[in-house]
Amino acid sequence: MRDPFVRPDTVRLELGDGDWLVVKCRLSIGEIREAQALGLQYDDRLERWILNPRHTGTIDVAAYLVDWSFPVPIRQAPPAEILAAVESLELETFHDLRRRILEHEAAQEAQRAAQKKTPPGETDSSPISLSPDAAAGRSPRSAPSIPTNTTSSARH
Repeated sequence: MRDPFVRPDTVRLELGDGDWLVVKCRLSIGEIREAQALGLQYDDRLERWILNPRHTGTIDVAAYLVDWSFPVPIRQAPPAEILAAVESLELETFHDLRRRILEHEAAQEAQRAAQKKTPPGETDSSPISLSPDAAAGRSPRSAPSIPTNTTSSARH
């Protein structure tokens, strides 16, 4: 049986020059929805919620981030504060973070896809040849088949 729950596992991604990120391995549906909500704003003119284009590309980075080596602390910060910290980065640094997180996300997806192709308990070994009973459709533990007659003897 598969486990459908996202665990709070993290991984450290190296950026170079001694900088690093700690990101979530996977996002839960709650984390995805929370990030999406950060990117919404209410439009009074339209009287509905719309996607704020200002946050395009930054909410996915903020959703994955847990910690980093930069001087602004984000560990255990609320998602809105992490988003604000991400949006205060210089453009080149932001692009580097986003690229690393997108690579991480793609690697996680590839790993899950590979796991789905191999059912639990399946091995790469060659199949075992069947015993003569099993090849004939009988289990070694089952009783021998008893022929039955479906015609009635009460007919005249």
